[in-house]
Amino acid sequence: MLKKNFSLYFRRCAGCGKSWGEMDWLCWRCEGRLFGLIHLKRRKISNSIDHLYLIDWDPHQQWISELVRSLKGGGPLAVYKNLMLIFQGGFAPALEEKKDRISIVYPSKGLRDHAWQLATELSQTSSIPSHALQLRGQKKQALLNRKQRLSVEFAKMNGLKTDVILVDDVVTTGATAKAAYKACGQPKNFAVWSLFYRKSLR
Repeated sequence: MLKKNFSLYFRRCAGCGKSWGEMDWLCWRCEGRLFGLIHLKRRKISNSIDHLYLIDWDPHQQWISELVRSLKGGGPLAVYKNLMLIFQGGFAPALEEKKDRISIVYPSKGLRDHAWQLATELSQTSSIPSHALQLRGQKKQALLNRKQRLSVEFAKMNGLKTDVILVDDVVTTGATAKAAYKACGQPKNFAVWSLFYRKSLR
């Protein structure tokens, strides 16, 4: 415990880069700034997919860009847990009531990355199993250009329940969500939960 607490003083804030004071991911000033931006929002990706997210991310906002990068490939587990609890705060009654009809899925390249951690935290706190959607092809989403992202595909998933929640950190074009919806057999109720909605630059 002492070693863990001691190490917190040597971490740099993912927002401003300062290293003074105890922190897990952000200093208290940046944490306050982040939570000031968080509002649970809803939009549509095509007519069939609800997208719920916490933060609008304008590509020109360097501060948010740094936060997103700090979460890529995995980050402090407490951060993922706290952010997913915000979703559950808004939807806890619905999740509990429909638990037996819901499957949680996440895009996967076979690694324990940010999407896996978000899905794992939601799964553990809601007691709803999560399933990996295997991405076809070898390149990571971040390395694909806009045209390649729009043609993303997942291997088909069988045995999912009637309601499906796709969990990811960022939604941009919506191509991942559409491909996941198709791979899941176009379930009657399909929603995407993401931390950020990044407005696409054309």
